[in-house]
Amino acid sequence: MLYRSRRLEALFGGPLDSVSYAELAALVDNPEAAEAEDLDYKRELTADDDKKREEFAKDLAAFANHIGGVLIVGMAEARGIPSKVMDTDVSDQLRRHLQQVAAANTAPRVRFDMRAVPNPRPEAGGRGLLLIAVPRSPHGPHAVTAPPTTPTQKALRYPRRAASRTDWLSETDVATAYHRRFAAGADRSARLDTVERELLSALLLDGYPHLIVALTPEIPGEMVMNSESFDRYRTELQGVSLLIQEEDAFTTIRVGSRRLIATDGHPDGMSHHSHCELHRDGSGTFAQRVPLRSWTSITRGLPGFRRT
Repeated sequence: MLYRSRRLEALFGGPLDSVSYAELAALVDNPEAAEAEDLDYKRELTADDDKKREEFAKDLAAFANHIGGVLIVGMAEARGIPSKVMDTDVSDQLRRHLQQVAAANTAPRVRFDMRAVPNPRPEAGGRGLLLIAVPRSPHGPHAVTAPPTTPTQKALRYPRRAASRTDWLSETDVATAYHRRFAAGADRSARLDTVERELLSALLLDGYPHLIVALTPEIPGEMVMNSESFDRYRTELQGVSLLIQEEDAFTTIRVGSRRLIATDGHPDGMSHHSHCELHRDGSGTFAQRVPLRSWTSITRGLPGFRRT
Protein backbone atom coordinates (compact mmCIF):
# COMPACT_ATOMS: atom_id res chain seq x y z
CA MET A 1 0.00 0.00 0.00
CA LEU A 2 1.06 3.60 -0.51
CA TYR A 3 1.16 4.39 3.21
CA ARG A 4 3.58 2.85 5.70
CA SER A 5 3.66 3.53 9.43
CA ARG A 6 5.83 1.72 11.96
CA ARG A 7 3.51 2.84 14.75
CA LEU A 8 0.36 1.49 13.14
CA GLU A 9 2.00 -1.70 11.91
CA ALA A 10 3.14 -2.42 15.47
CA LEU A 11 -0.34 -1.60 16.78
CA PHE A 12 -2.16 -3.73 14.18
CA GLY A 13 0.26 -6.62 14.40
CA GLY A 14 1.42 -6.47 10.77
CA PRO A 15 1.71 -4.40 7.58
CA LEU A 16 -1.46 -2.83 6.22
CA ASP A 17 -1.42 -5.05 3.14
CA SER A 18 -1.47 -8.26 5.21
CA VAL A 19 -3.08 -7.46 8.59
CA SER A 20 -5.92 -9.89 9.28
CA TYR A 21 -9.55 -9.41 10.31
CA ALA A 22 -8.80 -10.97 13.70
CA GLU A 23 -5.88 -8.61 14.31
CA LEU A 24 -8.05 -5.60 13.51
CA ALA A 25 -10.92 -6.90 15.66
CA ALA A 26 -8.46 -7.22 18.56
CA LEU A 27 -8.18 -3.40 18.63
CA VAL A 28 -11.56 -3.22 20.41
CA ASP A 29 -11.26 -1.69 23.90
CA ASN A 30 -7.53 -1.11 23.43
CA PRO A 31 -6.75 2.45 24.63
CA GLU A 32 -3.53 2.44 22.64
CA ALA A 33 -5.68 2.15 19.50
CA ALA A 34 -7.53 5.39 20.21
CA GLU A 35 -8.16 7.83 17.37
CA ALA A 36 -5.09 9.94 16.71
CA GLU A 37 -3.56 12.16 14.08
CA ASP A 38 -2.90 9.08 11.93
CA LEU A 39 -5.91 6.89 12.81
CA ASP A 40 -9.68 7.27 12.59
CA TYR A 41 -12.74 4.99 12.77
CA LYS A 42 -16.15 5.00 11.09
CA ARG A 43 -19.10 2.61 11.49
CA GLU A 44 -19.87 2.85 7.78
CA LEU A 45 -18.98 4.92 4.75
CA THR A 46 -21.39 5.33 1.85
CA ALA A 47 -20.70 8.85 0.52
CA ASP A 48 -24.12 8.75 -1.15
CA ASP A 49 -25.28 12.30 -0.40
CA ASP A 50 -23.71 15.78 -0.40
CA LYS A 51 -22.90 15.82 3.32
CA LYS A 52 -21.28 12.36 3.28
CA ARG A 53 -19.29 13.14 0.13
CA GLU A 54 -18.02 16.34 1.73
CA GLU A 55 -17.09 14.50 4.94
CA PHE A 56 -15.22 11.76 3.07
CA ALA A 57 -13.29 14.31 0.99
CA LYS A 58 -12.43 16.20 4.18
CA ASP A 59 -11.12 13.05 5.88
CA LEU A 60 -8.88 12.21 2.92
CA ALA A 61 -7.51 15.72 2.48
CA ALA A 62 -6.92 16.13 6.22
CA PHE A 63 -4.67 13.05 6.33
CA ALA A 64 -2.89 13.97 3.07
CA ASN A 65 -2.21 17.52 4.28
CA HIS A 66 -0.68 16.24 7.54
CA ILE A 67 1.36 13.05 8.08
CA GLY A 68 -0.97 10.58 6.41
CA GLY A 69 -3.11 8.02 8.19
CA VAL A 70 -5.54 5.13 8.13
CA LEU A 71 -9.32 5.17 8.27
CA ILE A 72 -10.87 1.89 9.49
CA VAL A 73 -14.44 1.57 8.27
CA GLY A 74 -16.72 -0.90 10.06
CA MET A 75 -15.58 -0.11 13.59
CA ALA A 76 -17.60 1.79 16.20
CA GLU A 77 -15.77 3.96 18.74
CA ALA A 78 -16.52 5.41 22.15
CA ARG A 79 -14.57 8.51 23.14
CA GLY A 80 -12.14 7.71 20.37
CA ILE A 81 -11.43 4.13 21.48
CA PRO A 82 -12.67 1.32 19.20
CA SER A 83 -15.63 -0.28 20.98
CA LYS A 84 -17.24 -2.77 18.59
CA VAL A 85 -16.74 -4.33 15.18
CA MET A 86 -19.65 -3.35 12.92
CA ASP A 87 -19.09 -5.25 9.70
CA THR A 88 -19.71 -3.04 6.68
CA ASP A 89 -19.92 -3.23 2.90
CA VAL A 90 -16.46 -3.93 1.41
CA SER A 91 -17.57 -4.65 -2.15
CA ASP A 92 -15.72 -3.62 -5.30
CA GLN A 93 -18.71 -1.47 -6.20
CA LEU A 94 -18.37 0.60 -3.02
CA ARG A 95 -14.64 1.02 -3.49
CA ARG A 96 -15.09 2.21 -7.09
CA HIS A 97 -17.70 4.68 -5.86
CA LEU A 98 -15.34 6.05 -3.19
CA GLN A 99 -12.58 6.50 -5.78
CA GLN A 100 -14.99 8.53 -7.92
CA VAL A 101 -16.08 10.65 -4.94
CA ALA A 102 -12.46 11.44 -4.07
CA ALA A 103 -11.63 12.37 -7.66
CA ALA A 104 -14.61 14.72 -7.92
CA ASN A 105 -14.33 16.37 -4.50
CA THR A 106 -10.63 16.94 -3.77
CA ALA A 107 -8.14 19.13 -5.61
CA PRO A 108 -5.47 18.13 -6.33
CA ARG A 109 -6.92 14.62 -6.22
CA VAL A 110 -5.85 12.79 -3.05
CA ARG A 111 -4.05 9.50 -3.64
CA PHE A 112 -5.07 6.67 -1.34
CA ASP A 113 -5.35 2.89 -1.15
CA MET A 114 -8.25 0.74 -0.04
CA ARG A 115 -8.14 -2.85 1.16
CA ALA A 116 -11.13 -5.00 1.99
CA VAL A 117 -10.66 -7.28 5.02
CA PRO A 118 -13.72 -9.57 4.93
CA ASN A 119 -15.05 -11.31 8.01
CA PRO A 120 -13.96 -14.96 7.48
CA ARG A 121 -17.19 -16.39 8.94
CA PRO A 122 -19.51 -17.69 6.18
CA GLU A 123 -22.55 -16.09 7.82
CA ALA A 124 -20.95 -12.63 7.46
CA GLY A 125 -21.96 -12.61 3.79
CA GLY A 126 -18.74 -11.04 2.54
CA ARG A 127 -19.01 -7.99 4.82
CA GLY A 128 -16.10 -6.94 6.98
CA LEU A 129 -13.69 -4.08 7.58
CA LEU A 130 -12.37 -1.61 5.03
CA LEU A 131 -8.91 -0.06 5.39
CA ILE A 132 -8.39 3.30 3.70
CA ALA A 133 -4.74 4.35 3.80
CA VAL A 134 -3.76 7.90 2.87
CA PRO A 135 -0.06 8.79 2.60
CA ARG A 136 1.29 12.21 3.38
CA SER A 137 1.11 14.03 0.09
CA PRO A 138 3.95 15.85 -1.68
CA HIS A 139 1.31 17.61 -3.81
CA GLY A 140 -0.50 19.42 -0.99
CA PRO A 141 -2.29 21.40 0.09
CA HIS A 142 -5.38 19.48 -0.96
CA ALA A 143 -8.71 21.29 -0.89
CA VAL A 144 -12.23 19.98 -0.45
CA THR A 145 -14.14 21.05 -3.56
CA ALA A 146 -17.52 19.59 -2.57
CA PRO A 147 -20.04 22.39 -1.91
CA PRO A 148 -20.25 23.10 1.84
CA THR A 149 -23.39 21.66 3.40
CA THR A 150 -23.30 23.96 6.44
CA PRO A 151 -22.79 27.73 6.52
CA THR A 152 -19.15 28.71 6.88
CA GLN A 153 -17.17 31.93 6.92
CA LYS A 154 -14.06 30.19 5.68
CA ALA A 155 -13.39 30.85 2.01
CA LEU A 156 -10.47 28.43 2.03
CA ARG A 157 -11.42 24.83 2.71
CA TYR A 158 -8.12 23.04 3.21
CA PRO A 159 -8.44 20.53 6.08
CA ARG A 160 -5.58 19.15 8.15
CA ARG A 161 -5.58 16.42 10.76
CA ALA A 162 -4.87 17.74 14.27
CA ALA A 163 -4.67 15.09 17.02
CA SER A 164 -7.97 13.19 16.68
CA ARG A 165 -9.91 15.98 14.97
CA THR A 166 -9.75 18.04 11.78
CA ASP A 167 -8.79 21.73 11.60
CA TRP A 168 -8.84 24.06 8.62
CA LEU A 169 -5.74 25.76 7.24
CA SER A 170 -5.54 29.54 7.41
CA GLU A 171 -4.51 31.64 4.42
CA THR A 172 -0.96 31.77 5.80
CA ASP A 173 -0.93 27.99 6.26
CA VAL A 174 -2.03 27.48 2.65
CA ALA A 175 0.64 29.83 1.32
CA THR A 176 3.29 28.03 3.39
CA ALA A 177 2.12 24.67 2.11
CA TYR A 178 2.38 25.79 -1.52
CA HIS A 179 5.87 27.14 -0.91
CA ARG A 180 6.85 23.84 0.71
CA ARG A 181 5.56 21.90 -2.31
CA PHE A 182 7.68 23.84 -4.80
CA ALA A 183 10.75 23.86 -2.55
CA ALA A 184 10.47 20.09 -2.11
CA GLY A 185 10.53 19.62 -5.88
CA ALA A 186 13.78 21.55 -6.12
CA ASP A 187 15.21 19.61 -3.17
CA ARG A 188 14.41 16.29 -4.86
CA SER A 189 16.22 17.34 -8.03
CA ALA A 190 19.27 18.39 -6.02
CA ARG A 191 19.17 15.15 -4.00
CA LEU A 192 18.99 13.09 -7.19
CA ASP A 193 22.09 14.83 -8.53
CA THR A 194 23.91 14.22 -5.25
CA VAL A 195 23.25 10.47 -4.99
CA GLU A 196 24.11 10.00 -8.67
CA ARG A 197 27.46 11.79 -8.24
CA GLU A 198 28.21 9.67 -5.16
CA LEU A 199 27.52 6.52 -7.16
CA LEU A 200 29.76 7.61 -10.02
CA SER A 201 32.59 8.39 -7.58
CA ALA A 202 32.42 4.77 -6.34
CA LEU A 203 32.68 3.27 -9.83
CA LEU A 204 35.72 2.48 -11.90
CA LEU A 205 34.18 3.24 -15.28
CA ASP A 206 37.35 2.43 -17.23
CA GLY A 207 35.70 2.96 -20.59
CA TYR A 208 33.07 0.26 -20.07
CA PRO A 209 29.40 1.09 -20.70
CA HIS A 210 27.24 0.97 -17.57
CA LEU A 211 23.54 0.84 -16.97
CA ILE A 212 22.84 3.41 -14.21
CA VAL A 213 19.57 4.07 -12.36
CA ALA A 214 19.05 6.75 -9.70
CA LEU A 215 15.86 7.31 -7.71
CA THR A 216 14.79 9.59 -4.88
CA PRO A 217 11.46 9.56 -2.99
CA GLU A 218 8.85 12.29 -3.09
CA ILE A 219 8.80 12.22 0.71
CA PRO A 220 12.08 11.25 2.42
CA GLY A 221 11.96 8.38 4.88
CA GLU A 222 14.31 7.13 7.58
CA MET A 223 15.49 3.56 7.12
CA VAL A 224 16.20 1.80 10.40
CA MET A 225 19.80 0.57 10.57
CA ASN A 226 20.55 -1.98 13.29
CA SER A 227 21.80 -5.55 13.42
CA GLU A 228 18.32 -7.02 12.99
CA SER A 229 17.37 -4.85 10.02
CA PHE A 230 20.82 -5.34 8.44
CA ASP A 231 20.41 -9.13 8.55
CA ARG A 232 16.99 -8.79 6.93
CA TYR A 233 18.22 -6.43 4.20
CA ARG A 234 21.23 -8.63 3.53
CA THR A 235 19.05 -11.70 3.03
CA GLU A 236 16.75 -9.80 0.67
CA LEU A 237 19.59 -8.30 -1.37
CA GLN A 238 21.40 -11.61 -1.72
CA GLY A 239 18.25 -13.03 -3.30
CA VAL A 240 17.85 -10.27 -5.88
CA SER A 241 18.39 -11.16 -9.54
CA LEU A 242 20.31 -8.43 -11.32
CA LEU A 243 19.06 -6.73 -14.45
CA ILE A 244 21.36 -7.92 -17.23
CA GLN A 245 22.86 -11.14 -15.91
CA GLU A 246 19.92 -12.80 -14.20
CA GLU A 247 22.00 -15.65 -12.82
CA ASP A 248 23.95 -13.20 -10.65
CA ALA A 249 22.99 -11.58 -7.35
CA PHE A 250 24.65 -9.25 -4.87
CA THR A 251 27.35 -11.11 -2.98
CA THR A 252 28.73 -8.40 -0.68
CA ILE A 253 26.52 -6.21 1.50
CA ARG A 254 27.98 -3.70 3.91
CA VAL A 255 27.04 -0.53 5.79
CA GLY A 256 28.31 2.78 4.47
CA SER A 257 27.65 6.37 5.52
CA ARG A 258 23.85 6.50 6.05
CA ARG A 259 23.36 3.81 3.44
CA LEU A 260 23.62 0.14 2.58
CA ILE A 261 26.06 -0.78 -0.17
CA ALA A 262 25.59 -3.99 -2.16
CA THR A 263 28.06 -5.17 -4.78
CA ASP A 264 28.83 -8.11 -7.01
CA GLY A 265 32.05 -8.72 -8.91
CA HIS A 266 35.11 -6.48 -8.81
CA PRO A 267 35.28 -2.87 -10.03
CA ASP A 268 38.72 -3.42 -11.58
CA GLY A 269 37.86 -6.80 -13.10
CA MET A 270 37.33 -7.51 -16.77
CA SER A 271 33.93 -9.20 -16.36
CA HIS A 272 30.75 -8.09 -14.66
CA HIS A 273 30.42 -5.63 -11.79
CA SER A 274 27.29 -4.33 -10.05
CA HIS A 275 27.05 -1.64 -7.38
CA CYS A 276 23.96 -0.53 -5.46
CA GLU A 277 23.58 2.12 -2.75
CA LEU A 278 20.39 2.29 -0.65
CA HIS A 279 20.23 5.50 1.37
CA ARG A 280 18.42 5.94 4.66
CA ASP A 281 16.11 8.60 3.21
CA GLY A 282 14.80 6.19 0.58
CA SER A 283 17.05 7.30 -2.28
CA GLY A 284 18.73 4.56 -4.24
CA THR A 285 21.28 4.16 -7.03
CA PHE A 286 22.26 1.15 -9.08
CA ALA A 287 24.99 0.61 -11.64
CA GLN A 288 25.82 -2.49 -13.62
CA ARG A 289 28.64 -2.90 -16.07
CA VAL A 290 27.36 -4.04 -19.44
CA PRO A 291 29.62 -6.73 -20.93
CA LEU A 292 30.76 -5.74 -24.41
CA ARG A 293 29.00 -8.75 -25.90
CA SER A 294 25.74 -7.74 -24.25
CA TRP A 295 26.33 -4.11 -25.19
CA THR A 296 26.69 -5.08 -28.82
CA SER A 297 23.41 -7.01 -28.77
CA ILE A 298 21.65 -4.15 -26.96
CA THR A 299 22.77 -1.46 -29.41
CA ARG A 300 22.57 -3.46 -32.61
CA GLY A 301 19.86 -2.00 -34.80
CA LEU A 302 19.41 1.23 -32.82
CA PRO A 303 18.86 4.07 -35.36
CA GLY A 304 21.88 6.32 -35.65
CA PHE A 305 24.03 4.31 -33.19
CA ARG A 306 27.61 3.71 -34.26
CA ARG A 307 30.44 2.23 -32.21
CA THR A 308 33.69 4.21 -32.22
